[in-house]
Amino acid sequence: MIAFRNLSGPLAALAMVCALTTVAGSATAGGINTTTAITGSTVNPSDIGQNTTLTATVTPLTFYASCSGTVAFLKATTPLVCSPAGQTISTSNGGATYTATCTTSFSASGPQSLTARYLGPGACYPSLSAAFTQNVNVSANVPTLGGWGLFLLIGLMLGVGLIVMSRRNRASAFPTT
Repeated sequence: MIAFRNLSGPLAALAMVCALTTVAGSATAGGINTTTAITGSTVNPSDIGQNTTLTATVTPLTFYASCSGTVAFLKATTPLVCSPAGQTISTSNGGATYTATCTTSFSASGPQSLTARYLGPGACYPSLSAAFTQNVNVSANVPTLGGWGLFLLIGLMLGVGLIVMSRRNRASAFPTT
């Protein structure tokens, strides 16, 4: 099944045991001959609405030297909206590792559990990364008044307070009967 497609009988069973023993240490959930990992993000922690670029690597096992296909970045089971759309893997390290990137932002604060799924096709089978945590903070870009703004706000409050007090005093000076 893995690299032994034309074997049958006891020889096929032996080949399968050997193949599974060889790849068991590096295969991830859903994959036989590739591993996928999210290797990082450009900003972690990020703020709500702030763009961050996630990077995933796809590494084929020694049986295969060439992979193609795409990587889906997921939050739980929901695909992330990435820019640019379609995360096609590209080669690095002379073909030993492939990378895909996803630029996205988050609308909720707190830890976000993300995974990357290599979708294949061809000789390289799909694989799923371990969870990667992207921490998202409430935006620190809250507008502030600054020195003069605070001074003007206090002045405005004092002015309104004086107007209200003067109207009360005027109303009590001329009682109606």
